[in-house]
Amino acid sequence: MNKSFIKNITIKGVKPGMTAHEEKGVIITNYILLLASGVAFLRIFLFLYTSDFYHSAISAISTVLFLFAYYMNTKQYYDFAKYFLMVAGTAAPLIKELMSGGTGNQHFLTIASFGVVFLLFSLKDKVKLIIALMLPTSSIIITTFFPNIISEPIILSAETMKMEKFFGVMSASIIIVFVIWYFVKQSANSELKLISSNDLLQKFNNEISEQKALIEEQHKALTASIQYAKDIQSVILPSKLELSNLFPDNMIFYRPKDVVSGDFYWFAETKDWRFIAVVDCTGHGVPGAFMSMIGNDLLSQIVILQGITKPSAILKLLHEGVRTTLKQDVDDSRQMDGMEVCLLAFDKNQSLLVFAGAKRPLWIVQVKNGEKKFRELKGDKYSIGGRQKEDERVFTDYVTEFKDQTLTLYLTTDGFADQMNVRGKKYGSKRFKELLYTIADKPLREQYNLLNSELAAHQGDKHQIDDITIIGVRI
Repeated sequence: MNKSFIKNITIKGVKPGMTAHEEKGVIITNYILLLASGVAFLRIFLFLYTSDFYHSAISAISTVLFLFAYYMNTKQYYDFAKYFLMVAGTAAPLIKELMSGGTGNQHFLTIASFGVVFLLFSLKDKVKLIIALMLPTSSIIITTFFPNIISEPIILSAETMKMEKFFGVMSASIIIVFVIWYFVKQSANSELKLISSNDLLQKFNNEISEQKALIEEQHKALTASIQYAKDIQSVILPSKLELSNLFPDNMIFYRPKDVVSGDFYWFAETKDWRFIAVVDCTGHGVPGAFMSMIGNDLLSQIVILQGITKPSAILKLLHEGVRTTLKQDVDDSRQMDGMEVCLLAFDKNQSLLVFAGAKRPLWIVQVKNGEKKFRELKGDKYSIGGRQKEDERVFTDYVTEFKDQTLTLYLTTDGFADQMNVRGKKYGSKRFKELLYTIADKPLREQYNLLNSELAAHQGDKHQIDDITIIGVRI
């Protein structure tokens, strides 16, 4: 009888989806039932050898009962099979004892039944355990205190009683030995599985370590590349000195969400004009940074190389340049990224400022005769780049004189107003405008610190959700 045959007959009745504990319970029940039927079958021939036909017949019936219980267990009637095993296991010794007037020497098998109960039933299921224990307990009580219930018991000969005692001890010993052997074997298998699992775990850990090292190398390479991209973007962005040369009283509040930014600011100067722009490109991080490179290059070409100074015309050409560069004018193009722009041009000779905006406003705090006034110039509803349904995208110029008055101008992206706090509430555009109005008469360097403190207080532990850019100049 090979191992595969034993395994196949002991796992019958196991259902898919069972826990390891439930599966083990089914296998143990099958094992004990097959072992008990084998011992009972062997006792048939041992009793026949001694011409004890009475005990041989009882052993034959026990064999059939144990096999029937095994069949029921394979059909997934688990509790029925367990109880039937206990009934069959205690009934046979009980009948023998009563039929022989207490001289059958069957207590060994009954006592062995207690061990079987604890193998089959969980200590957690107290009701089932108590019911199962009542069967061998009742058998011992009856055979101990009421051994002479039958009026004319079959009195066994001394030789038969001796053989029956021998068979009883041998049967109990066989059951105990094989049950112990089974658990030792299971323990050894578990240990082998554990060793195998440990080997697999160690191999898995080694693979994880290798992957981790590879990821760390890739991360370092990627971080170095992004850091290099930041260096390039930093070089392209105008310096604070350049802004100070154009506008001595100024502030740059620039806070990228990631290492590189989709926001950028741009300065330029021609013979008669000075320019400032704040641009919010679609996205942030590396994709946004690519867009910022395109926007910065196009603005410089339009103003410095082509000599275009009218803000509305600059935005129109910037829009066309972005669509051409990203091939958005192709019908099947899926690339629809764009920009939002606040652009200012200052006429050096006439004290005029001209504003044009693509979905971004210009905020002006005007101080005249000691009175402070807040103005908002809204940009056009169109963005730069992206889908275009109209035949031609036209932008609007807003002209403002700033002679004999002090103006504080704010060019911003939407990052500050959209920043959420830990409760998921945005700072808000209205609240942002009120903040700027409140601090507008303070020195712009001081305003930088106030904005920084206000953002930190609102943001708390919440991560930054977008790039933030605020340019402030006083003229």
